[in-house]
Amino acid sequence: MADVNHWIRDELKKGRSPEEIKKSLINSGWNPVLIDELMSEAKPSKGFHFFRNKKVLIISILLVAIVGIFFIIGQSPKEGLKCSCPEPAWSWSKCTDEGIKTRANYRCGPETNYTCESYNEEMECLTEIKIKGSKELKAVITPSLDDVVKGTIKIEALSVPEKTEAVVFIIFPLDVQLSKDMPEEDYAKLIKLTDDNGSDGWSVLFDTITIKNGYYNVFVGPTYLDAPEENPWTDAGMSQVIVEN
Repeated sequence: MADVNHWIRDELKKGRSPEEIKKSLINSGWNPVLIDELMSEAKPSKGFHFFRNKKVLIISILLVAIVGIFFIIGQSPKEGLKCSCPEPAWSWSKCTDEGIKTRANYRCGPETNYTCESYNEEMECLTEIKIKGSKELKAVITPSLDDVVKGTIKIEALSVPEKTEAVVFIIFPLDVQLSKDMPEEDYAKLIKLTDDNGSDGWSVLFDTITIKNGYYNVFVGPTYLDAPEENPWTDAGMSQVIVEN
């Protein structure tokens, strides 16, 4: 009897209809009433179908939930999310011999999972110091690393007023006030260089090794012959340098 039940279930699984199975059993000599009982036992109950369908539903829900979690994790944070990081360091380091300076800074974004991360920010140092007058004067000091100079430097006036016949370059300490009636002891501290031939440009070379390390002003003043002493400059500009030999 158990073999017949097993055979009926196998035939049902293969897709044969109950009528075809019943006909085959009748042809084999089985009692129709007994066949109906066997067929009833072999058919899956409604409860089994419900349980199987419910199990499939639960598995499907779990799969959808897992996929949803991975999708959310893989997405960027909501638009408008902002990081709150400390401000970068106010001052930069001294320039290296390679012309690079650094400071502490912070970054935050998708690459850091929107958490603040500190790093050393690098920047190239300036290799010239610019001087600008109130009119046409434009001058540069080279070479430099930001405002630091050493060794021999070149001070050059790149553009000057039309009537310029000479350019005066003056280097002096910060505690000296440049004026026409300055004290003699202050005047003695001035390093005054003049270029009175502009055929190859207006410039001078100066060896900073001849002065002490420290802070200095560099003055550039275009002038002309027989200019009045009280106001000899056609334009003027000044900048500060740090001598470090």
